[in-house]
Amino acid sequence: MSMPISDPDRLLTTEEAAQLLNVDRRTILNWIKGDRIPYVKLPGGERRAQYRIPRLALLSVLGGNYDLAKQFRKEAAAAAEAAAPVAH
Repeated sequence: MSMPISDPDRLLTTEEAAQLLNVDRRTILNWIKGDRIPYVKLPGGERRAQYRIPRLALLSVLGGNYDLAKQFRKEAAAAAEAAAPVAH
């Protein structure tokens, strides 16, 4: 599934977050259980909890020497500019 870059504040499913970071969905769930990444727990789901992960918040907690969140913001701004109507 392709995620639109133009929506940086999008809430990701655990599967989408796993795809974004190229990890297994169970890894995302382990990070949630360990409070290692930001998440929102949806109401209900007594048997199987449903979570959403804010994309930019997720990218912001990553370590390393590359700012992936900054890259997404830059791409989102370029996409928004390209989609803006041209004034005559």
